[in-house]
Amino acid sequence: MADVLLEGVWKVYRDGYEVVALRDINLFVEGGEFVAVMGPSGSGKTTLLNVISGLDRPTRGRVLVRGMDLTAMGEDELARFRLSSIGIVFQFYNLLPEMTCAENVALPLIARGLNVRAAIEEALRMLEKVGLADRAHITPDRLSGGEQQRCAVVRALATSPSLILADEPTGNLDSRSKREVMELLRNVNEDGVTVIVVTHDPEVASYSRRVIRLRDGSIVEDRAK
Repeated sequence: MADVLLEGVWKVYRDGYEVVALRDINLFVEGGEFVAVMGPSGSGKTTLLNVISGLDRPTRGRVLVRGMDLTAMGEDELARFRLSSIGIVFQFYNLLPEMTCAENVALPLIARGLNVRAAIEEALRMLEKVGLADRAHITPDRLSGGEQQRCAVVRALATSPSLILADEPTGNLDSRSKREVMELLRNVNEDGVTVIVVTHDPEVASYSRRVIRLRDGSIVEDRAK
């Protein structure tokens, strides 16, 4: 079964002039794959992730995730589906600065209906598994970049999604932190979660088993490793 299926997807931005971000994208990603998406700046990489996550709607075409047609969903239904099935990791972490690491991880669990105490307990358990137990009760400004991104990955995993989308997740990290984050994503993938990572970095792409290259909004290469 495909975790992700894009059929004839176009994305055109119109703001005084027309910019074609995606051109007739056809893409099939099986459950459990680890895929790297590469290409120069402006090639459509982030737009592709945003369309797959439902954060952005295609101008034309269909987007299916685990058999569900995102293009046919209303905004509320799409938000619920994203919360239950998709974990998103951003380059700049997107942690809430006034909350502790554990509270940030607990947020999606609370949004799913878990009470605050149980959500915090689950967040602490997850943070302990990735070596962040001693950082759980401090705010993001006191964490290193690598610790912040590991916290962000754990938050993305909190609801046990079937699909993780990561947009340049190591772009601001030193070499050691980059390896820690990528090892975490690889471990997640080995547990059966589909991972799609946008990156400029060949070292990051080396963790994947398939590389897709974009240029000017089109797929110009799609190869298994």
